Amino acid sequence: MIDLSVGVHGMTKDRTIVATGTPLVLEEGGVTVRARWFRAHASMAKAFVKGEAVALAGPVRTASDGTREMVHPSNVTAALAAAPTQGLGLRPRYGLIEGVKGRTLDAVRAAALAALAPETIELLPVAARARLELPTLVRRYVLPLDATPPVTTTRITVTPGDAEITQGEPLRVQAAVIRLSAAGRAPTLHVRARAESANPQAWHVERMTATPDGEFEVQIARVDRDLDYFLTAGDARTGTYRVTMLPRPAVTRFRIHYAYPPHTGLARAARTAGSETEAIEAVRRVLEELLT
Repeated sequence: MIDLSVGVHGMTKDRTIVATGTPLVLEEGGVTVRARWFRAHASMAKAFVKGEAVALAGPVRTASDGTREMVHPSNVTAALAAAPTQGLGLRPRYGLIEGVKGRTLDAVRAAALAALAPETIELLPVAARARLELPTLVRRYVLPLDATPPVTTTRITVTPGDAEITQGEPLRVQAAVIRLSAAGRAPTLHVRARAESANPQAWHVERMTATPDGEFEVQIARVDRDLDYFLTAGDARTGTYRVTMLPRPAVTRFRIHYAYPPHTGLARAARTAGSETEAIEAVRRVLEELLT
């Protein structure tokens, strides 16, 4: 369990710490935090000098009288002074190794890191970090409520992803899949019309077909509306992609310009026709007029 409520810092107002649990009061910027220890050793008072800054780490709660309070916090004043720029980061609330105190493990880890020369190469190669997606794992660990996608064994690369398709044209979706077990089923396409309301349609599911080059593909014969789709394979699921339908170009009216031969003495003219038939009929009438 990770305790995020670390970082209480203030000036000691009262250094009295006795076995009965008399609290230590910290004040800074008009904010007061009370720290309490039970069965505290008298020697602890030496670490808290009245009027000096002190930093404590531990959970902060609200006491029955409304005061913010810490019970049995750790004194990290010295540790914080040794790392003034990077801070102490997240610290485990319980021991990571059974039977080994957290402070002991911290000391061993610090000694091991101190033994490394500044020019020591990265212990884990860049390729391995990328293959294991360690940055993504760390982000999901630190920001569990973030929308970071999970790290999966199977990896899916989708083509074309988001797309714009002319009305009536087909949509061809291709997928390159990594680490899909031999017994694993082919990737699956999930597609539906883009929701225009709070009640979207159900996903239409279709199995993809393997191609000679080891990839997979599926084709939607005709796109006549905006679509959403995603793929699944193994333990992986892609993000949702958007297909935007582009209306096919169409002739809505004809603009006919008449340029008569000079010997007719007629001025140039123009007219609008609503259809191809009207345009042809207009030209026919003009030709008849010229011929007569």
